[in-house]
Amino acid sequence: MPATVKVKLDLSKLEALAQSSPELVDQAVAKIAEDGLAQAQTRCPVDTGNLKNSLHVEPPKQLGQRRISDGTEYGIYVELGTTRMAARPFLLPAVLAAVQGLAAAIGHWMFRDAATGRLMGKKK
Repeated sequence: MPATVKVKLDLSKLEALAQSSPELVDQAVAKIAEDGLAQAQTRCPVDTGNLKNSLHVEPPKQLGQRRISDGTEYGIYVELGTTRMAARPFLLPAVLAAVQGLAAAIGHWMFRDAATGRLMGKKK
């Protein structure tokens, strides 16, 4: 019998933050996009360098959204592969790493004692 894992996330606090501080959320999204771009440029496979050099963050169309794009017609094929070429993902892993980095930074900040600046639960 296959194992089943059920995960339920309570996003109510995150949604409340987004409603009360959209500018803060926009700053976090912008940071993820810039960090994701830097990671993507590092991870991008290079043949001519055109794909790597064309990576950029598009100007936001609305608060809280960013898009990392390339200026080539073939970037999607490098990322996802084709029937004749194996995938060489660089963009999705880069964005996921950026999200994890920001989540770690937020967690680090959230669990600090306001008076001492030390992590809660840690001894001197």
